Amino acid sequence: MRAKAEKFADHYTQAKLFFDSQSPVEQAHIAAAFRFELSKVTVPAIRERMVSSLRNVSEELANQVAAKLGITEMPEPMPKALTSAPAAEVNMSPSLSLLARPGETGNPGGARLHFGCQWR
Repeated sequence: MRAKAEKFADHYTQAKLFFDSQSPVEQAHIAAAFRFELSKVTVPAIRERMVSSLRNVSEELANQVAAKLGITEMPEPMPKALTSAPAAEVNMSPSLSLLARPGETGNPGGARLHFGCQWR
């Protein structure tokens, strides 16, 4: 029987890489999305647990979400499965950000919208 790699127990490195690689506009959108989704949760303990988990990804993200949810006292960060996570291979990857990509995908000024109307 093979043991699982230590990296398997690291739950936050990829999320941190993704969030840190986003532009400020994209980060604000992610925070707003967390706020929107967690505002639908009726159990305050679950909201706080998610904010405590977000603290392991980004303090800034956790603070923004907590403020919008009305959480005044920040919960402790969620305990990590590994006491010392493996060193991250990269800290930022521009290819993870849509706005950092060249061409029409990443350039909102070059985007084209097509509308179709059918009259009856």
